[in-house]
This record gives sequence, structure tokens and C-alpha cells, in this order.
Amino acid sequence: TELIRGYYRPVDKAFLADVHIDGLPLGLLDSALEGVASNNEGALSLDVEVASGDNGGMLLNGDVTINDLVTTVDFLGVRYSLPKATLALTDSRGRVRNARLVDPEGNSGALELEVDLTDMQNLRYDVRLLPTDMLVLNTEHTYDADFYGRIYASGAVIVDGDNLGTNIDIVATTSDNSNFYLPLSGSNEFAAADFVTFVTPQPQVDTTDQLTRRKERYRQTVNSNSGSRKESNISMTLNVLPNLDFHLLIDPSTENELRASGNAALNLNINPSRDIFTMYGDYQISEGTLTLNLEDLIVREFSIQSGSTIDWSGSPLDATLDIDAAYRLKTSLA
Repeated sequence: TELIRGYYRPVDKAFLADVHIDGLPLGLLDSALEGVASNNEGALSLDVEVASGDNGGMLLNGDVTINDLVTTVDFLGVRYSLPKATLALTDSRGRVRNARLVDPEGNSGALELEVDLTDMQNLRYDVRLLPTDMLVLNTEHTYDADFYGRIYASGAVIVDGDNLGTNIDIVATTSDNSNFYLPLSGSNEFAAADFVTFVTPQPQVDTTDQLTRRKERYRQTVNSNSGSRKESNISMTLNVLPNLDFHLLIDPSTENELRASGNAALNLNINPSRDIFTMYGDYQISEGTLTLNLEDLIVREFSIQSGSTIDWSGSPLDATLDIDAAYRLKTSLA
């Protein structure tokens, strides 16, 4: 149902109207949230007063009710739902409090939302989510994926921005049933004889050049998917616990993989439009395995010793591994 009553005075272009609308599709927000959230479903109900403001603008006062919102946060790959929330507007600025956002498995987090509609051509928003064991990353493996996985976490997620760009700040601690995959580019060569000796390797791959190419592919993928030229900056501070199953794919084309659990404090910053992807922190391994495939002739699984570490100091593709691992077997003294 729609009901609009009011007046318009052409002399000074002043207007005032009471607007009552039920069932306005939330899909209309897709263009305003382009590059941030997509495939918005649900409906809006408006009970607001619309009045002329300064410089030809307008002021909104009243309530906007959000019903059955379902949206996908593009960077995280998670589809969330918001059963109901009320946005109370005062002079085109509004806030949602005490709402709860729900992930596909029914886990929830407290949600607060602030919007600024004073400039209808440039929607400004500030979203604050406090997840409790929620699904916060759900991305699939692709050929040029910088990372992917399925992570549950508790902490805080802050998303703020406008039509020019978006900032996403994530501070979180991992929860159970989480897994994270970090592929390293390039092939790896191992020498196999009566025994294998590992020494300090000579650089075989220009990882800087590889990183540049992968970041460019990532930027082009984001732009082609969203059609947006907005700038996005994502900052993540992750407190990693042993409940995270971490996979370092040494060579994604083979079975060479490091799989571990442990503790880490990691900081990631990603800005596709500026070709920025950095990663800092130390991963202290408590247990794990190192699988090495030697030209498909010999496959060995080594047990990683506690105290081994992985260190990042910038490029995610240029990790420093300090690993002690053992391969045990029973054999004849002969």
C-alpha cells in the first residue's frame, strides 16, 4: 500500500509530505551498496515526513522498518539475514540499535547501523557487527585466489563508507571448525636420490612479479563482478587459535602442502584498486604435517615439531618458514 499526502509551493520550491509505503523492495539498494553487498532481498516499510531542506535538498523524519533483509557481503562471501529492524530518522540521519544479524547456520551477532541520507546522491553508512562464533569468511577456491576458506569467529566488524569507497575493519578471534587456505605461487623442485637433503634454496621464482600479476587479476575480478570503481580498503587483525585448520599450499598443482594448527596474531591489509595486499605476523605451530610430493615418485608425510614457525613481513607469497619435521618408520637394522 502507498499513501502520500502533502503540498508543494512552486514559488520557493518548498514541499512537505507524509509518506506511508509498505513492501518497498530492498533490491533497490543494490546500486548504492555496489561492491560492498549484493543480491539484497526483503522489503522496507516507510512512515516518514518528507520536507524541503536547504539548497534544494530534503529532510526525512520518521521510521523505516526493515523486514526480512537477506544480503551477501561480497568480500566475505557470506549471506546474512536480518529478520527485522527499525531505522529511526531525524533530519535524514538514522540509527538501528539492538538488532541481530544471522548467518546461514543460525549463529548471530549484535548489529548497529547508522545512515546519513542528507545527500541522496551519496548514501553514507556505518555498520557495526559484534559476531559470536559466526561465519565471517566463506570463499571458494579459484585459480587465482589469494586466500580462501571457511572461518568462524568472534569479535568486531566495522563497515563504513559512501559512494566513493568503503572501509572494512575486522578484529576477530577464530572459533571451532574453521579452515583457511593460503596458496603460494610457483612450482617447487625437490632433488630425490638415496636421500633428500634440504639446504638454503636459491630463488627460483620472482615472487614480487607473481604477486603483482595476481593482485592485478584480483583487482580486475572485483571490478568486473561489481562494475564499480569505488575504492575498498580491508584491514584484518586476526587472533588465530589452534581451532583453526591452516593450510599453506606450497604448490597448489601438486600435493605439497603444510597443514598446521597453532597460535598467531596476523594483520592483513587489502586494497585492490591500489594493488595493496600485505600480511604481517608470526604463526607458532603446535602440531601439523608437511606433505612432500617428489615428482609423483615419492610422497612422504612429515610430522611438524612444536615450536616451528611461519613468518610474514609484507608479501603473503614471501613467507619465511622455520620448520622442524620428522619422517618416522620401522626398518630392519640390516
